[in-house]
Amino acid sequence: MPQQTEMEKFAKFIKEKREALGLTVPDVSEKIFGNRRNNYIGEIESGARKGITIKMMGEILECLNCEIKYQEN
Repeated sequence: MPQQTEMEKFAKFIKEKREALGLTVPDVSEKIFGNRRNNYIGEIESGARKGITIKMMGEILECLNCEIKYQEN
């Protein structure tokens, strides 16, 4: 099985966190973009979007009440 990319790991994380909070993709889109029809979050979760800025990552994480801590190997 191929190893997951960091983007795939992030997509899985935000989908699981969103679902655990009982939020839909439109709920998260409305909180971040002020528009329930914005498909940015859906594109991340589906793998259609292959990259993301640090700023947007921070906004998504803040919306989901979580953060990422960097650990050196």
